[in-house]
Amino acid sequence: MQGQEVDRVVLGADDGWPPPPEAPDRAAWETDLKRALDANRSLADLVAAFRDSDLGEPYASGRPARYQLIHGIIAHNSYHACEIISIRHMLGLWLERT
Repeated sequence: MQGQEVDRVVLGADDGWPPPPEAPDRAAWETDLKRALDANRSLADLVAAFRDSDLGEPYASGRPARYQLIHGIIAHNSYHACEIISIRHMLGLWLERT
């Protein structure tokens, strides 16, 4: 959103996804959870710092406006949150009263 190229290798792999841990365990989960929360906090801070006029501008030449990218990220994260909720329901891992 700042018009900078993304180095996917820095994110963890050529395709941008970090490799899975050798043995998924509680420590690996905590590491991934922290990484996800940190990324979302960084995004929230970045979005909060934009002026209203910045949101209508493309983040790079020929690219969509920042607000469109933000809406896409929100939709993407909401989709996956709903997947997790559905899986928890199917496994019976939900609140007694919802």
